[in-house]
Amino acid sequence: MVVPLLKEYGFVNYIVQYESTSNESGRFIITPLAEYQKSGAAAPVRMLAEVWGDLLVSHNLGLIRISFDEEHLSRGDCNKLIRTVLNLYCMEAGYKWVYAFNHTPQLFDFDAFLTYLNPKESY
Repeated sequence: MVVPLLKEYGFVNYIVQYESTSNESGRFIITPLAEYQKSGAAAPVRMLAEVWGDLLVSHNLGLIRISFDEEHLSRGDCNKLIRTVLNLYCMEAGYKWVYAFNHTPQLFDFDAFLTYLNPKESY
């Protein structure tokens, strides 16, 4: 999935790849789209978010561990990215965008997606 990180001057696109490690756990691997386009699978991981859902049923609690490249991302940018990623992957309204991107990419409306993420702006 391509996820824009909204900035004051526009946005920077990031590639987000989810890998499941079990039924309840997984990780999000995040790198800038420009780096991925340049280096493909060898692109450096700029942010890694590991998620564990083992306690979801018993305690209504999910755990997240985030590591990031401080030379390329600020804590604030990581916060924005993970909130956007969790919205997209964990909320029904958000997951519709992930599903559309993965299953019907030719119909994906990136401008409408940007408006969904930042309704104050018009794209």
